[in-house]
Amino acid sequence: MYNYMNRISVLLMVAMFFVLNIATIEPAGAQNKSLIDSATLRKLMKSSRDSIDIDAKKTLQQAEIHVNIAREINYYFGLVYALNTRGYAKRRVGDPSQAVTDHKEAIRLAEKYNFQKSRAEAYMGLAGDYNNMGAYQEAFLNYTTAISVFAVVQDSTGIASGYMCLGNVQLNMKYYDDAIRNYTKAANMFNKIGLPLSAAKAYTSMAANYQKLNNHRVALSYLYRTLRISDSLHSKQELPIAYMYMGECYNELKMRDSAMYCFMKSYNGFKENGYAFNELRALYNIGHFFAGLNENDSSEKYYMEALILADKVADRLTKQIILKDLSAVFLKRGELMRAYHFRDSSANLQDSITNAANLRAIAELNTKFERKEIENKNSTLQKENDLQRLRLQRKDIFIYSSGIIIMLFLAFGALILRHNKLRSDQQRIQMEQKQLLAQMNPHFIFNCLNSIQRYIVQRDADNANRYLADFAMLMRQTLDNAKEGTISLLKEMEYLENYLSLESMRFANKFTYNITCSDDIEPGLTQIPSMIIQPFVENAIIHGLRNIEHREGSLDIRFYKKEDSLFCEVDDNGIGFNASKDYKDKMFIKHKSYGMELTRSRLALMSKMKRAEYKISVVHKLNGNQENDGTKIIVKLPLIF
Repeated sequence: MYNYMNRISVLLMVAMFFVLNIATIEPAGAQNKSLIDSATLRKLMKSSRDSIDIDAKKTLQQAEIHVNIAREINYYFGLVYALNTRGYAKRRVGDPSQAVTDHKEAIRLAEKYNFQKSRAEAYMGLAGDYNNMGAYQEAFLNYTTAISVFAVVQDSTGIASGYMCLGNVQLNMKYYDDAIRNYTKAANMFNKIGLPLSAAKAYTSMAANYQKLNNHRVALSYLYRTLRISDSLHSKQELPIAYMYMGECYNELKMRDSAMYCFMKSYNGFKENGYAFNELRALYNIGHFFAGLNENDSSEKYYMEALILADKVADRLTKQIILKDLSAVFLKRGELMRAYHFRDSSANLQDSITNAANLRAIAELNTKFERKEIENKNSTLQKENDLQRLRLQRKDIFIYSSGIIIMLFLAFGALILRHNKLRSDQQRIQMEQKQLLAQMNPHFIFNCLNSIQRYIVQRDADNANRYLADFAMLMRQTLDNAKEGTISLLKEMEYLENYLSLESMRFANKFTYNITCSDDIEPGLTQIPSMIIQPFVENAIIHGLRNIEHREGSLDIRFYKKEDSLFCEVDDNGIGFNASKDYKDKMFIKHKSYGMELTRSRLALMSKMKRAEYKISVVHKLNGNQENDGTKIIVKLPLIF
């Protein structure tokens, strides 16, 4: 009976699906036992998600139907997709806590059926929900998880999107420098994979970051970059957002005419594209602009239009702010009754929003408590059953185990002696390795502090502060990596990227650099010893690249797989080994590369301990005239997952 009623309910929902003009389902697509085939459902779901910016309420209604149909026909990939869409729509209409439930369910199903890309998208959605609720730590953790999953499936677009979203969280947390770094990473990746419009979105986000820092002119420079990209591609997709931020910047700079022009361009662009949610923000900006000029009639007009639209898109939080601002407008005009009415409505709506949030939190706590209570009861019963079973088996176990223990005792005697000897040797080698690694950290810190000292001596406060901030972040990575014997190749590449950006700044962009990884390697899963590659990179810069003249230096770091080994090449076009030695002799430089020596010693110890090949090769490159043309270091490591 239950299954029959369930099928009837799904049929009714499909009928509603037709009434809402969502799509037309051809009879040929439903001739099997399914109500609709998976291919058609997938097209409908994509169309529904694409229209979320136009009408989030309608997308939510459609997603409800898609979830039920996908369950009915056992289309689990479509179910995960529909759950993600429903979560996005719930968040958009102002219910992020319910969106969390959908995205967590999508993650569970994606893990169960190994839909890795959908799993990453669900983590992105869950992070967005937490970001919307102000739970920034949870948002940050889920975005980083999404990036790592995208790395496993080698989805560069997903990784770049993840970096941009990380920047948004850091912007909300007021970590502005970190946000700029992630926006820059995202923009560079989007440009590299040929997605300039996505890069334009990253530039717009960077503008929002500089706007928070009250650096409106820098913000405008990034917004103009967004406009140039959009114009060159004849795209209007990102223009309304850019014009909105430009209007806010011009307003802060007291350039009222330019601000009004940009606000109206933004409003018309959103309205033309049908993006009601963003159109609401544009209307509010215009109303707020006129309120700042004490043009109360114009301010009231746009606030009232925004109020109607806030009801349409179910944005209760924005509605509460508009009601409060309208109260201020009527108070300025001396209309005390209307001012009181709107102020009272704003307060009531604020109480309603707060109470709803509290009720949801209480309901979630009650659910967790009941679930925990049931789990405890089940655990107690299970322990009692296990104890009874153990009592019954104890007698037999004692008889058999006595004989086995006597036989094993003699065998283990010899093994224990051998094991103790091997463990002592291994502990000795590990201790030597930790001592070597401990020596590397002061060596690295010493070089970085020298650079900061140089900026201070030159009285270059801006670069000193920026270098010190980047150095602090690099030190945090150094300390984190030093705690582990091995780290992922992805972390090592990120670490080298940050280190090289510091060194490039230190030597006034005297060289360019590039870090690449072959497609047959999964950086997020491949493990390498920590702090292994950096000393060779440092050696290439200090002894090869910084002394070149009359040409630009270049440094290429390549990771690739050959047979069962991982290779890293550190290739520079510096002055070469012999010329570097002559230069140091000529300049009476007695600096010795402790980093290289320590790394060689570490690899030698690891070869003994791991019984695997860790090898370093040095290639002195020569040009056509048999002159030094740089050095190539090749590091061979075992491939570890």
